[in-house]
Amino acid sequence: MFRQKTLPLLLVLLLVGHLALPFADATSTSGRAGPDFRVTSVEFDGAGSVATGTGFVLAPDTHTVRVDVENVGTSNGNAFLSLVHKGSPNAAEQIVDTVDLGTMNAQSGTSTYLISWTATTGPSQTLFARVSGANDGNTANNEFRRDFDVDNYQDANIIADDLPEPSPGNTYAFLDHQQHTFNVSMKNDGVVTFSSVMGLVLFDSATGTTVEYWQDSNTETLEPGSEFSPSTQVLLSGGFSASSLTGLWNVSVVVWVNSSSGNLLSTYDQLDVIFSDYIAEMIGPSDRTTAPGESVTLYYIIKNIGSTTDIFTISVSSGPFGWADTSLDGTSTTPLSGDQTTTISVVVNVPQNAGLSDVDIITLSITSAGSGLPLTHTSRVMAGEFHEATIDITNDTTYVLPDSTDTVAFNVTNTGNADGFFDLTVGLSPNALNWKYNLSIENTGELKVGESVSGFIRVEVPPIQFPLEDDEHNAAGDSLSVFIIAQEIGGSIPTTDSGQVEVRPAIVVDPGLPVDSIVLSESDVLGASFTTDVNAILALDVQVRHNLKSASDLAETIDANITVGNITFEALTSGGFNEADRWNATVSPGEATGLILGESFPASLGINSRSGQLPLAGTVRIPITTTPTLGSVHTSSAVFAAPLEQNLSIVVPKVIDGEITETGPLDANVGVDTDFMFAFGNTGNDRSSYRLEIVENLPTGWYANLTTTGPDNTILDLASDFEDYPAVSGGHLSLVTLTVKTDPLAPSGLLQPLTVRYYDLDTGAYIGQQTMDIRVGESINASLTPTNQSIDITPYEQLSAFVNIENTGNAPTTFSLALDDGGYDDVSFVLDTESSVTIAAGYESSVRINIIPTLQASADEFYMANLTVSMLDENGQLVELYANIVANVSEVHDVQLTAPDSLVAVPGTVVNLPFSLLNTGNLVETVNINITVDGGWATTPTVQSFTVPINGESNGLFEINIPALDGSDNLLDGAIHVANLTVYDPVSDEVYVLQKVELLVAPVFTYTIEGWETEYFFHEGSNRVWTAQITNTGNKDVYVDLGYEVRAPGLTTPSNDWIVNSASPNQLFLPRNVPVDLTVSVDKNAAGSSSTSLTTAADLRVTLVPIDIDVDGSGELMTSLKMKRLFDTGIADDLRAPANDEPVTIQVEYSHIPYLNDAPAAYSIEFCGIERILDIEGLGLDEDDYEWNISLTNLEGPESVHYINLTAPCVPGSELIELPERPAYVLSPNLIFNVKVPDRPNILPGDGYDITMRLHHPDPNEPVTEETFRFALNVYADPMIDPDSQRIVDASGKELDFIMEGQTTYIEFDLKNEGTALALGISSQLVCEGLVIENSPAFVPLLPDGSVETLRWKITGETLDWWEQSRDAECTVRILSDYALNNVVENDEVVFVQKVDSSAPSTLTSFAGFGIALIVTIGLLGLTNQNEKYRLGAVYSGVIMLGFLFHLYDATWWGPAVIAFAALWVWRMAWRSSEEFRYIHEDYQRARKGISTIYADHFQALTDSRRQLTIILSLPLLGFIAVVLGLPPQMTPDQTNLILLVGYVLLSTMVVWAVLRRVNKQYGTLYGKLTDIEVKATRIERDLGDPARLLNDLAMDGLDLSAILETPQSVTISDSQNSGDLEEVISNGEEQA
Repeated sequence: MFRQKTLPLLLVLLLVGHLALPFADATSTSGRAGPDFRVTSVEFDGAGSVATGTGFVLAPDTHTVRVDVENVGTSNGNAFLSLVHKGSPNAAEQIVDTVDLGTMNAQSGTSTYLISWTATTGPSQTLFARVSGANDGNTANNEFRRDFDVDNYQDANIIADDLPEPSPGNTYAFLDHQQHTFNVSMKNDGVVTFSSVMGLVLFDSATGTTVEYWQDSNTETLEPGSEFSPSTQVLLSGGFSASSLTGLWNVSVVVWVNSSSGNLLSTYDQLDVIFSDYIAEMIGPSDRTTAPGESVTLYYIIKNIGSTTDIFTISVSSGPFGWADTSLDGTSTTPLSGDQTTTISVVVNVPQNAGLSDVDIITLSITSAGSGLPLTHTSRVMAGEFHEATIDITNDTTYVLPDSTDTVAFNVTNTGNADGFFDLTVGLSPNALNWKYNLSIENTGELKVGESVSGFIRVEVPPIQFPLEDDEHNAAGDSLSVFIIAQEIGGSIPTTDSGQVEVRPAIVVDPGLPVDSIVLSESDVLGASFTTDVNAILALDVQVRHNLKSASDLAETIDANITVGNITFEALTSGGFNEADRWNATVSPGEATGLILGESFPASLGINSRSGQLPLAGTVRIPITTTPTLGSVHTSSAVFAAPLEQNLSIVVPKVIDGEITETGPLDANVGVDTDFMFAFGNTGNDRSSYRLEIVENLPTGWYANLTTTGPDNTILDLASDFEDYPAVSGGHLSLVTLTVKTDPLAPSGLLQPLTVRYYDLDTGAYIGQQTMDIRVGESINASLTPTNQSIDITPYEQLSAFVNIENTGNAPTTFSLALDDGGYDDVSFVLDTESSVTIAAGYESSVRINIIPTLQASADEFYMANLTVSMLDENGQLVELYANIVANVSEVHDVQLTAPDSLVAVPGTVVNLPFSLLNTGNLVETVNINITVDGGWATTPTVQSFTVPINGESNGLFEINIPALDGSDNLLDGAIHVANLTVYDPVSDEVYVLQKVELLVAPVFTYTIEGWETEYFFHEGSNRVWTAQITNTGNKDVYVDLGYEVRAPGLTTPSNDWIVNSASPNQLFLPRNVPVDLTVSVDKNAAGSSSTSLTTAADLRVTLVPIDIDVDGSGELMTSLKMKRLFDTGIADDLRAPANDEPVTIQVEYSHIPYLNDAPAAYSIEFCGIERILDIEGLGLDEDDYEWNISLTNLEGPESVHYINLTAPCVPGSELIELPERPAYVLSPNLIFNVKVPDRPNILPGDGYDITMRLHHPDPNEPVTEETFRFALNVYADPMIDPDSQRIVDASGKELDFIMEGQTTYIEFDLKNEGTALALGISSQLVCEGLVIENSPAFVPLLPDGSVETLRWKITGETLDWWEQSRDAECTVRILSDYALNNVVENDEVVFVQKVDSSAPSTLTSFAGFGIALIVTIGLLGLTNQNEKYRLGAVYSGVIMLGFLFHLYDATWWGPAVIAFAALWVWRMAWRSSEEFRYIHEDYQRARKGISTIYADHFQALTDSRRQLTIILSLPLLGFIAVVLGLPPQMTPDQTNLILLVGYVLLSTMVVWAVLRRVNKQYGTLYGKLTDIEVKATRIERDLGDPARLLNDLAMDGLDLSAILETPQSVTISDSQNSGDLEEVISNGEEQA
């Protein structure tokens, strides 16, 4: 809710604040922060609660009220939650409970609190959840109210069933004479628990018989759901046998509901069912549409689904039109056996005259011969569309003239039965040569039935040839047929109509131009511009042409006039509005009389242009018109004679030319940019574009550049001088700026030729060039390198420092040197160079300063010398340069560490590590030495501190505690751990020495043993085999030798009463941490002693010794061997639960072992002290469902079976069972027990009984043998989460591929019991970082072995941070069981990663948006040369492009990278968009020079421009953020996100502001300096214009000019016309070859 409402408002406020940013006052701020507690929801759980059509109802029971509270404020705070109840609208409020919520963090999300409350019956009750806290900034959202009624509301609904339905073609449902079961799914939609059972009531209307079936139905208890955890559906089943039912029965499905609120019997559904062995189904065709005049076949599929062969009689009817073929009516099918199918076809013919949408009904019925029951199917066939158009050409005959165009009208009418679109095609017959014809409309558009549309045919007749061409059919009286074809665009039968076209008699006079056009060459045009004009004389062959056939018409003559019309001109590009005035044309002779038809006569056409001027490029058009005059015969014969006009075109080509009039010389300042302006003129005859370039023959160090009105040294679309004839405007000229920078060392007065060439921009053709001389000024300057330097030096060495002097002027200069050595006693600075040095222009010279320290030089002192270099500049002013030299006396740290390379580490011991420190440096060292050991081993100490004098030594010791073995791999044999010794300065932490000492772990053998008992019991002569598990807990895999020794009890002497069997191993391989079975086999040696009695015993000793002597450690196992008459060997605790629930037989051995005598004895046994292993009631189970029966079955006497009372208390000696007599040491027969375990599925792991058996000797003086036997089920329960069953589904169960942020879906896992017994009380939990868990699956009370339950959680993907495309949610799903013995806990938990995607547009949409925005951006950038506003548009389209680019790739770094690039893009464009600043600064500099300006207030103009650009360039990032977040915006609405988002926008705006401010400042500085330079240049030019006065002023100042004038110098320059010629330039300005 916050994201959908508040976040868009926040973005709007951010936008408004952004707009106001340039006007904000930064001197005042305000702010307010505090907690804001609110209750977001209240839900009920724990008892029945449901929303009904009239309100919300709760059960009168104890409910758990779930209250969601959050702190949406800006700071943390403490809060209390109260739950308040009102029993009625007028009742007083009662506080149910108050909870201290403690400190709630700001923006930390919603927390849920559970409060228990017991509801009592009554209407119109209310609960209020109220939160309160100190400094709560908004109390309006502190309360949440829930209104409800409390009542025993009962409601049940059936939501699904599988009741039978009539098959296709049947009116009734058919069932065979088998057993049938119906199922319905019921749901408890009330608030109280009830039980329900479904029954079936069958009624035979023919006999009035009613039969009810309840015995095969199940009774189910339906628990109510709550608002938080809705109820689940329950399946009710009911069945019956139809073996004795025949004919039609009505079946009623009734449901009985029983609850504490009362009982209810309701009928869910009723259906009519026929019980028969004759059952069939018919599948007929669907309705269809057929065009008139066509036919369609209907197919009917008949299938016998009964168990008996049957024949079917066919009946077919058709009406009201009777289109169907009914020939099958009254026929029969072939016999059909069970599951056999046949097909019947009926043909339907739709007549041609059928109306659109006419429908005929075809009914087909079949009647079973076996049952007499019919099946009927009705299909409908509808007449479809029929398209036809009728064409009517309105005129029977249309008269046309040669060389003219006429029209023929027509109408098209839709005469079909449906609206349609018709294509029209035109043709001519016969096919006449050179005739042209077309339609005014080629498609009628949509025509309604009966609607018409009109059009016409354009017919153009070819002109008259002489003699006439017969194939052209244009003689007088020739007649042709023109026709039109119409056809519906979707397809139909074509229709046509035609009309006649007849040619009229005509006479024309052809001027006889020999050519249509004259194309002039460039030489023709250039010739006209100098001495002559453009002239041409054309010979005309004038001819009288006709198409007459009558002799009288052919005999009469005619007269003709020939004239020249108005001359016109069309310019190639532009202008030339008066160009036609510069051309003249005349025809001679101008008339002729008495011309015979077909006669020709000569004439001439003379053409002239104005001489001495270049004609403008374009086309001159000269019209020549002939007009015939007819006689009376021709007039009476209706002969048509029209004037004929022909045009002559004179094409004037484009001639490209241009010129530069500037020749120089141009005066340039030395080593700096100097600008010169000159004009470039278009001397061609059309608009042209030019490219200018400077010939690259300037000397090294020179630079020149051109600035034109177009980009890249181009002049675009420059007008010709003749374009506006006869006006003279100068529009053919364009100003060019030449920027020249000379070599800084170029000698003064040097004349350097510079050539500018110009080319045609379109073709690249060379046009011409102009050479200008550049004259060099004078400059004196120098630089020092470096100006500051530090020389590291020890007291034991002498070093030198060098300072380079570079003459950066253009004349030789003498420099004076002076050194200030600082006057130090222990460090001397000595100048090792002459005090004066002369350096030529462009050269360098080094000054050497020697640094000489003494042994007492301190590293803590500061030693510096200063070098001063002085010179006189070109104006005679003293200039001084300075350089500083610092002598840095360095400290020498040299501490050496000595320690052993390696030590042996025995686990569980302490190792000493000695070391020594030696100081060989030049100062006393106070150092720390630190030790760290891999694996975090403890040391004593960890750090030691030493002060070591120069050349002194200190010693120390570290104690390393080697850990004892812990079963991990950290202390394996041969493992190397490294002790790291670090010597460092305790103040600066600078490390002086690092050394590693290897600690090599030694091999050790230790072990643990499980399953080794302290004593083992035997019968005489019996063998005992037991297995124990030995685990090697040492640090190396070992082989151990096993030794066995049987000793007398408590002694070390051997005993032969027991023998260790040879099956016992002599050697074992014990890998680390892997349990290994040790199986020991021991025999009771019957021959070992003749006096074996109940007291005979021995000790067994087993030794374990590693074979490898390098391994430390060994082992010893001890146990006692004893005689016993009755003992448990574990055979009874290995019970299995049989699949058929049959009893299991268990045999127990006992023997007569003498104690007082060895006479045969009849023992008695009693069962005393019986205890059940599991607390069934404590597990919440009914003991009656988990009942055991155990009996002793092989007794002698009348009672051969004794049933053990498993619940009776034990009274010793009260119930002795006498056993048969047996001799000493005899073991058979065994005691045989019959054990009946609980039936499946009530098999609990570990369930059973501990039964104490007491064996009594008949002699009361003999001891009683007592042993407890465990009768336990050897099964296990293993509830598990199937990791492969994970799926994401929507509310309907449809699987989804992924989770979107903010999307609510469901995640499901399968809960399985992979064990062999029942698992109890299974709860499940899902924990996810990145997903909101809305609810959890229900508690599973019982899970039988092999069963599967679905666990389903409702989840919502958390919204992502605004810079993220996706996030991995770390999830863990786990289950907990109240009881699941021997459960494999490893499969009770599944850890997985669930990806949450952003609500981004699809990849295709993002790619399309990116591509379109990219193309727009490139296009706008390409137009920036025309207008800077296009660049601003490119900024906006560019950030939109980056917004879509954000969604194209999913990687952690991608989003931040694109966001950063978007900001860089805006900043870069801000830098490039500052062109307006340059114009304002240029205008300001003109103002400084006193030139008229554009702007009145330049500072206000700069302020306005910068503010506007700041606003314009700050807004694009909001569009970028909108594309990134989407609409509506998706973003985690926490404090961090909002701060980062606002901070990103504000930072970007501040940088834009700073960039624009920086650019403005740079332009101001640059143009200020340029203006100063121009002022100075003007002054220099003034002085150089009067050399005599300048030299006189210098002499008056006392300047000696002999140093300048006595020695001439020469330089070499290259001439642009002849690069091989060399010239020597003398200082007095004269040249010598």
